[in-house]
Amino acid sequence: MTPIPILYAKRPADQLRLAEIKQRLSLRPMLLEDAQAEGGESRASQVRQIIRQVQREGDAGLVDCIWRFEKAAVRVEQLRVPPAEIAASSSVPMCAGSSGPGSITAISPLPTR
Repeated sequence: MTPIPILYAKRPADQLRLAEIKQRLSLRPMLLEDAQAEGGESRASQVRQIIRQVQREGDAGLVDCIWRFEKAAVRVEQLRVPPAEIAASSSVPMCAGSSGPGSITAISPLPTR
């Protein structure tokens, strides 16, 4: 078994190694602001456009985005879980012995439009 090396931040020989580790562990590459999508547009810009579209168009906008990005044919009616299905599932907790805010019993039907 290989022991875990001890690195010292003030030791010049370890500073480069620490910098490499820090870079590998960085979440920076995952930030939307830095990521580029196809065509040079930032991913953050794409996400903002999607959010605006769904805000403007509601469920129809969401269905359009699902088709554009996932190529999945979904109808607006499929987005809603019928109240009867929610009521039927409310007696089955997500985790054994769970009935708190994280369980299915905490879900209530959405108002219909």
